[in-house]
Amino acid sequence: MEPYLHSLVMLGTLALTGTCAGSHSLRYFSAAVASPELAEPRFLSVGYVDDQLFVRFDSARASPRMEPRAAWMERMDREEPGYWERSTRRSEANAQVSRAGLRHLRRYFNQSEAGVHILQAMSCCEVSPELTFRRGFLQFAYDGRDYPALDTETSTWTAAVPQAVNSKRKWEAERSISEGDKAYLEETSVLWLKKYLEMGKETLQRAEPEPFSPWFIVGVIAVLLLLITVIARVVIWRKKKSGGQDCEGALREQAPWRSWLPLTRSLSFCPHILSFPSKGLSDGP
Repeated sequence: MEPYLHSLVMLGTLALTGTCAGSHSLRYFSAAVASPELAEPRFLSVGYVDDQLFVRFDSARASPRMEPRAAWMERMDREEPGYWERSTRRSEANAQVSRAGLRHLRRYFNQSEAGVHILQAMSCCEVSPELTFRRGFLQFAYDGRDYPALDTETSTWTAAVPQAVNSKRKWEAERSISEGDKAYLEETSVLWLKKYLEMGKETLQRAEPEPFSPWFIVGVIAVLLLLITVIARVVIWRKKKSGGQDCEGALREQAPWRSWLPLTRSLSFCPHILSFPSKGLSDGP
């Protein structure tokens, strides 16, 4: 399977990854997909508290907006007036930044606009059972291959491929980017995670959580259905481009995909996310 196909699958698979025993996490996964059949790249973002899907944004909807995906989020407007409007504006901004990121990356990798490409981001804030910050993670990938990752201890970026050096230099030249991301993961995200845990405590803070809650299953199905749709379109497009070559044969010719593995040093694998940073992550939910 090609790198970008694995990237799409990982968006759903990584959402099932749990945290350490007794801890809680706030995680976001996003993907911007560009293909010749799309007028503009499609942007999808989903958020999880622990293993429960709680918000989603999809730019392909008729009226794109951040939507609640957990029952306890339905009352968020009463808890935080204007929450959904702010979250929608932020997601729309992230979509535009991600699309710009795709354009820059095609230039870095010397690629034409004819291909199918995907930019992913994932981030996580994990807290201890006492709800104090434990660890954070922020990483990007392009076409299924590692791209820059943030080292939260040094506030520097690790370039996984030569083309990522451009982004690394640009982001490190403006110190406020990494410092803002670090503050978001270690401070702002902790505050919001506490808020979400309190709102959803009946399901999120059980001593023995249910292995498969109805909302969790619905969320997973929704994400997987979207992934299947995108993957099917990509395979059809590639089959046409290859002149009718058998899809499985074409995919077998590709190099094995390199998965998103934990980085060395202090970075632990544990996703949250927003998108390709222009000036770092925002200070909102």
